[in-house]
Amino acid sequence: MGDKFFPVQDTGEKAELQARLESHLPVGYKDLSFCRVLQGSCNFYPGWTCVHVHKEENVTKSPVVLFFKEGEQVVTLDWQAGTILKFNQKAPLVLSIHDITHYVQFFFGNTRAKDGRMQIVSMYDELKWREEPAGTIKKALNPLIRPPYLIAWDEDSHAYEVGAHILFQNNLFECRLLVNKIGQIDVTDRILQVEDMPILDPLVE
Repeated sequence: MGDKFFPVQDTGEKAELQARLESHLPVGYKDLSFCRVLQGSCNFYPGWTCVHVHKEENVTKSPVVLFFKEGEQVVTLDWQAGTILKFNQKAPLVLSIHDITHYVQFFFGNTRAKDGRMQIVSMYDELKWREEPAGTIKKALNPLIRPPYLIAWDEDSHAYEVGAHILFQNNLFECRLLVNKIGQIDVTDRILQVEDMPILDPLVE
């Protein structure tokens, strides 16, 4: 997401975080001594601290994501795009050509639509197959997939066009995304590259 995240292992630091965040954590995550906690920041939310809370027994599950800042109310993400857009106004969001691709990854990594999650894929190894595919499939897909990249931007309107590979309903698309100054993202073009892939749902694997 543009910055490094570090594990919080010190018992005192975890206790301090728990005192600050406990009322905003869902059931099962309130005792941080039984959770794996990562702390860091996102360049596009200057001044805010980001915390990822994983259940210790299943760190592959998507974490609870929270943001806090001295003097501000804690913000807990809930997979809703509206929550992120509301936070973008509150923070406020600060986008630049250096961080726009990180923001795109952050946005899609923490939202899902009624029809399913749109997952950014930056490299072949991020695909979680139900069964290991034939080597020819990897050879064909590996050069197709690349991390999100900036195509164009308008400094006056603070709008950005980003290219990205997106996995949606087991179909892999090459997409063009338009990001405006408040962080809203629209898919302006998409090309189907591979359909009906036997991929595990990253939220329930």
